[in-house]
Amino acid sequence: MLIQKRNIARVFAPLLMPARYKGAYGGRGSGKSHFFGEQLVEDCLQQRGLLAVCIREVQKTLAQSSKRLIEHKIKTLGASREFRVFKDRIETPGGGLIIFTGMQDRAVNNSARQVLADMRSMANDLVWFAYGIGDGPVAHAYASATSTIVAGANVTAVYHAGRRVRAVGATTGTIYGSISSSSYSAPNTTVNYTWDSGSLANESLVISISQSPVTGAPVGQNCIPGLQAGTINWVAAGGTADAITATYSPALTALGDGQFCFVRASAANATTAPTFAPNGLTAHTITKKGGAPLAVGDIPAALAEIILRYNLANTRWELINPAASSEFTSGTFTPTDNSGASLSLTTNFVYRKHATFYLFWGELTYPSTANGNGAALAGLPFTSKSNTFAVAGWYTPINFTNGSWGGALMYLSANQNATTGTFRDAGGTQPANSVFSTWRMYLIGSVPL
Repeated sequence: MLIQKRNIARVFAPLLMPARYKGAYGGRGSGKSHFFGEQLVEDCLQQRGLLAVCIREVQKTLAQSSKRLIEHKIKTLGASREFRVFKDRIETPGGGLIIFTGMQDRAVNNSARQVLADMRSMANDLVWFAYGIGDGPVAHAYASATSTIVAGANVTAVYHAGRRVRAVGATTGTIYGSISSSSYSAPNTTVNYTWDSGSLANESLVISISQSPVTGAPVGQNCIPGLQAGTINWVAAGGTADAITATYSPALTALGDGQFCFVRASAANATTAPTFAPNGLTAHTITKKGGAPLAVGDIPAALAEIILRYNLANTRWELINPAASSEFTSGTFTPTDNSGASLSLTTNFVYRKHATFYLFWGELTYPSTANGNGAALAGLPFTSKSNTFAVAGWYTPINFTNGSWGGALMYLSANQNATTGTFRDAGGTQPANSVFSTWRMYLIGSVPL
């Protein structure tokens, strides 16, 4: 256990995290040797019996080694009683040992320098790297303008569909794209590409892939086409006005909950249940406001920019920006007899739709009739979501016959998911048509949708 508390510079904090290999790069006086010296002493105290070797690039004698530094750290950390210092070695707690040596052979030095240079070169390009097996990167042989072959290895797990890729060649130049597919047929792997622009030439090629796979951590913005231009998941619509398609690149291969898609419409929707299918995936219905059907014209016209978001639980697309005009409409309607008696009604009605409910009012005159069928209407300007016979709105029929008020309080109950309704009296009973014979009634009400 250390007697003195260590003061560690913030820059070295990441080196305290567990890792198989650790390294630091910096100039003289940056504190690297002191940090690793202290860390070695602490590791020896915590891991009894630890064996360690301290190597310097140039060390012909112990005077040129790091032994003196380690001895100093043992003393300053108050751990002298735990270590035994000899001329050529230091024995650690639990029978461990620290020895000191140099990289005397020039070939070894050069090899280590080359490894460090390769690591530095790879780290300099944080976006792309050439995937390698063994001593170097895998070789890509030209197969076509959009494909290469990797001989003698199955690398499909690395070169998977959707991963960004860069190709460099003397004639090809530097081009970017995405892997569309890869397949292995022993002993070779064929990799197919979709290029943003340009194509491969039949020449020596260097193929690099993005540092992170499509399913991995975020990648640099230059790996994602359209990020800087603001066109990610945006495309002009294909298909028809009510069966919309879109072809994105990179392609969407599956739909996740909350997936955003941006589309420039080709026409206004003409139905209340248009569908959307990106990249050949299953078409799903487009809704709005939590699953409500669209109104005709919610997608207002050709060239309208629409925003869609996928709801996985309900397998539907939500239109985030329906046309505002479709939320506020007005007009006239003509209710008809729905009792089965084929009565000829005289009507004069108007309605106004306001977001999620209807207001309507007007006059209704019944003919002279002794028909005993239950009074009911069809041709209402809305489809009620209320349960069958639930009160969707209250109406006060007033009989103006002979210039006097008459009749009883009635209401019209809208039928669920229909444009029909039945009259009810205050007790909930459906009156016969004969009750309304020659009545002229004024009705006013509101109905939630």
